[in-house]
Amino acid sequence: MSKRDRTSLSSLAAEGAGGASSSPPTTEAKRTKKNTTKPDAENMAANGNNSDNNNEPMELDEDLHSRQLAVYGRDAMRKLAQAKVLISGMNGLGIEVAKNVSLAGVSAITIHDTIDTDYKHLSSQFYLTEANIGTNRAAACAEKLQDLNPSVEINVDTRPAEQTLLDAAFLSQFNVVVLAGDTCTAEQAVQCDNICHNAAGGSIPFIKAETRGVFGTIFTDFGPTFHVSDADGELPHTGIVASISEMDETTVIVTNVDDERLEFEDGEFVTFSEVKGMTQLNDGVARKVKNCKPHSFEAELGGSMKCSDLSPYESGGLVTQAKQPKTVSFKTLAAATNDPGEFLLCDFAKFTRPALLHLAFLALDSYRSQRLAAGEAMGGGAAGGGLPAPGGDAGG
Repeated sequence: MSKRDRTSLSSLAAEGAGGASSSPPTTEAKRTKKNTTKPDAENMAANGNNSDNNNEPMELDEDLHSRQLAVYGRDAMRKLAQAKVLISGMNGLGIEVAKNVSLAGVSAITIHDTIDTDYKHLSSQFYLTEANIGTNRAAACAEKLQDLNPSVEINVDTRPAEQTLLDAAFLSQFNVVVLAGDTCTAEQAVQCDNICHNAAGGSIPFIKAETRGVFGTIFTDFGPTFHVSDADGELPHTGIVASISEMDETTVIVTNVDDERLEFEDGEFVTFSEVKGMTQLNDGVARKVKNCKPHSFEAELGGSMKCSDLSPYESGGLVTQAKQPKTVSFKTLAAATNDPGEFLLCDFAKFTRPALLHLAFLALDSYRSQRLAAGEAMGGGAAGGGLPAPGGDAGG
């Protein structure tokens, strides 16, 4: 997994994606405790992916979401509260994602599954019981998921991938699409990602996750132009200015107090405040820094400002990191499969482990596709979904 691929689903749902279109009504797509008719084209166009179309700010329940407000902020929480999420695969991983997204307080979740409950599912899916054996997994756990957060609309869809995950009109309803394992083949997952990546109304963020025993893999594609306003989510670094001196006509050298280390990096931007003497620096303009050291850095004045325009420095001042927005381009699933880029290292004593696991998951995908092509059911087999059973005969 690439470093830039790491993000929380809640933050992603808050970002959203533009555009919406209609999906034909179906009796197989059910809505828990709601009207069972799917929204028509006019309503979906008004209430689809782009939640920013509503100019009136949404009222938030500050008592209910007080902790999330402190983490995400009001703007992100308003977008989150209007987000619609599709989660395909109600296995152990999928239900955990659905539970967390529901508790985060999104507008609606559609849980999609084509597999009926079997005994092997009971060990990891905490909403399934023996009474659900033979029942579609999404339909079996929908009511309990709805009870978890009554303010979130829970929809159920049990149609095959060809009518859902590969239907651009259906996918355009959602702000985020999550594939959690075993409801489609690897080839269908690639097609689904391509639809999301190239969506006409703007890319739909796509997440594909899978677990096999103690191992897991995750892929994220937030589109070719994903805008990031805060790359790390940390509070801006600050420092107390001890002195400011001229280096050349357009650059000054800034030092801080001896008992405090600066945490700025070359290429970042900072703003000055409360500087006495060189008051021209207190204009709030973000200035680029370079040659950063623990107790000093160089700052470019920028624009037409010259050192000769500055008054002599007297004392004091604060310097604060000014985070700059940036645009990130994500690979498609097809491209990342062949060229995954930099992996996230969990154990620095095993540098080759992530690449080997990547190949292992690709091998399982290939084996599974062959078994499914040979006629095995999507949820069939001792291990499920065309995979070999642990300790069994892989060729059987």
